[in-house]
Amino acid sequence: MKISPAARAAVAALSFAPALLAAQTPTSVTQLTAQAHSLVSAAGDIVNDPRYMTPVSPAYNGVGSVRITTLAGTFICTGSLMEDGKSVLTAAHCVTGSIGTVTAISVNFFPVNSSAVTLAASSWTANPGYSGRVIDENDVAVIHLAAEAPANISRYALYSGTAVNNAFEFVGYGQKGSNGAGVSIGAGFGLSSRRSGENLFDIAGGDSRFQCPTGSPFCAPGTNFWNNIFGSSAGNVNHVLFTDFDNGSTGFSSHDTFCVLGQFNGDESLGTSECNSGYGLEEAISGGGDSGGPGFIDGRVASITSFGASFGSGAGDIDNALNSSFGELAGFTDVSYHYQWLQSQLDQSSLDPTVSGPTSVAPEPGTTVLMATGLIGIAGIARRRRNKKS
Repeated sequence: MKISPAARAAVAALSFAPALLAAQTPTSVTQLTAQAHSLVSAAGDIVNDPRYMTPVSPAYNGVGSVRITTLAGTFICTGSLMEDGKSVLTAAHCVTGSIGTVTAISVNFFPVNSSAVTLAASSWTANPGYSGRVIDENDVAVIHLAAEAPANISRYALYSGTAVNNAFEFVGYGQKGSNGAGVSIGAGFGLSSRRSGENLFDIAGGDSRFQCPTGSPFCAPGTNFWNNIFGSSAGNVNHVLFTDFDNGSTGFSSHDTFCVLGQFNGDESLGTSECNSGYGLEEAISGGGDSGGPGFIDGRVASITSFGASFGSGAGDIDNALNSSFGELAGFTDVSYHYQWLQSQLDQSSLDPTVSGPTSVAPEPGTTVLMATGLIGIAGIARRRRNKKS
């Protein structure tokens, strides 16, 4: 299928995102320019609509705000307390040199009220396969707390099944945005800033339908679409989970980005299979500061918020800015792919040997029930979801 001139001129971006977004690195392939960086923006009113709120409850109080002190400033990410009560799951880009030399990390939990329980980290470990690139299936890390978290802070088990085509709920402390128009600048990063959203894991980066066909104007035949478009900003992509931020429209000329992307590869079957109008006001996508936050399937952590991406207004986005608006994409690290490594990071002495199976508390959305195809959102052209606190 022919691609319109507007699509050929579409802009996308890649960068890291705790709360301050790092410099974006544009790359181009033929006539399609892409940029990616790391960044909850919702279809409805994110501030006042209770469907996005995460009240004090066992369901959410194990999701903490991660404060990272570096020589370049203080950054905010999100993390989730694992089963040993001493390990916090987050994104590798939150704890590595991509934001400057990290000198200290602490995690704020809110188990009772707006007063935080602050726990210091003794060390932090990024997956050894992490390349430091914006799009990388190894964007996962574990923060080791100096002391075990209080018993009233929930622990979460890890999901070991297949995430693609499953609904998930993501939670984060990042920038907020309403009505699909993108995120607003500034955030409190306290309990009142913690929000959740729903979405669907549409595809994995290694989906064979994203191998570039002969004659594609955007990438070399037989190579991976994502690697070609994002170039040096992309590392290993096979196990990266992608979702889009739908606004209720669908079709090849809509804001349903995966439907539109089916045309880019000349694979109309891909577009048709991924065309859906989303989940109305339940639809959401992440913002800066959501990096490292959990995506839940059946109460277990199935994903880690990693980056956002967009191909601009010619390819589904409602605008040409990477700002968590309708038509953008989000990328997540697949926890099941790293299941064994993550289990090895747990403090075995803190696990209860008399308990068979997971000891975590399953999230229970306060005002909504997860749909079989519910969506969680993230925004970005391709950027990290990390924020800098001024």
